[in-house]
Amino acid sequence: MEELWKMRKMIEIKKILLIIILLFIFTPSLSALLTPALTFNISPNPIVSFPGTDGYIYINLKNVGNDYAQDIKVVAINIDPGIVLPHDNEIKIGNLAPGDSTAVLLKYSVPNSIESGLYRIKIKIEYCQESSCKDIYQYALINVQSPSALRVKSISPTEIKVGNSETLYLTISNEGNSEAKNIFITIRDFSGNLLTFGSDNKYYIEKLSPKEEKIITFNVSVSSLANPGLYPVYIYVEYTDKSNSRILINSSFGLRIREDIDFFVGTQEVSGNLVTFSIGNIGLSTAYSVVLEIPPQPNFYSSEPLVFIGNINPGDYTSVSLNIYPTRTNENETKYNNTLKIYLYYTNEKGEREKLEKIIKINLERSITSTYFTPRFQQKSQTEPFYYLKYIIAISIIISLILLLYKLKKGKKK
Repeated sequence: MEELWKMRKMIEIKKILLIIILLFIFTPSLSALLTPALTFNISPNPIVSFPGTDGYIYINLKNVGNDYAQDIKVVAINIDPGIVLPHDNEIKIGNLAPGDSTAVLLKYSVPNSIESGLYRIKIKIEYCQESSCKDIYQYALINVQSPSALRVKSISPTEIKVGNSETLYLTISNEGNSEAKNIFITIRDFSGNLLTFGSDNKYYIEKLSPKEEKIITFNVSVSSLANPGLYPVYIYVEYTDKSNSRILINSSFGLRIREDIDFFVGTQEVSGNLVTFSIGNIGLSTAYSVVLEIPPQPNFYSSEPLVFIGNINPGDYTSVSLNIYPTRTNENETKYNNTLKIYLYYTNEKGEREKLEKIIKINLERSITSTYFTPRFQQKSQTEPFYYLKYIIAISIIISLILLLYKLKKGKKK
């Protein structure tokens, strides 16, 4: 019995020793199960920084462990020359519970004298658990681009008619203080209305010196199926600056696509002062509510300056007759300028009212010889005294006849 008891005692002692050994073995693993674990993402804002501006490094922290992360600090410990951070470049966050997250902003400045390039800021994240601490390191990249030296200075023309072809003239100017090299200019129209000849929408310039400018051309056409309106055309300029960095400039301009409405105006017949005009729509779009006007001008005037014509479809024509008079400008003048200005007003397919000016030549000398006419209001003022004189004479004759009849009648009574 005593030996059996001793054996049981030995077995219990061995179990206790085994438990102690197991505790020693698994204690670190058990402690690891209660460990904080920080993850973080870094992103600069803005993505591209320019000299003379400020920016922020956005840092998002999350505790993915199962214990508190204590005494969390964010510190910028190493900065490439050129980027400036405030003197107090340490941010204290405090504690972060398991599953929680937070975000901080670390401000930086970009001096005016900095050159283009990528600049690094080394970020240290420090956190503790009871008496032990841990550090995590990561870099933030700051992309700095110098102010754009090249600029699209002017564009001409800014409107093209439907179905027409034009040459676009772009003036590229180097407004910086250093040379720009390997310059590529590309134009793009995402509306699909603008077509470049042979899909040649690129242009290359080897270099532009400071303050130098160059005019480049693109041959373009507008589809006959294009809808009239104002469309953006994008210009991409890519070049190498003095630091051998590639710079990309995006700009845009509005290109107005107009209906192809144009008129032919000619003299069909001249009979005295009555002039018959032929008016034809030589464009590709319908002109609605067409009105013809003879505006005030030194050489001619019309007694009916405005005439409503109506709609004129593409390829159609109509005629309209007006009395046209030459205006006297000098009594000693024996010849006059036979150039007549005509305005044509119409409504386009978008409901907008448009105006076209036409200049034609007419010759009234055959029908009115060398006689000059003045506007009607002037004629009235010049003939007005003679107009009243004939009435005065007629009244005087009537009064005289009445007096004569009265005297004759009186003589018979005597």
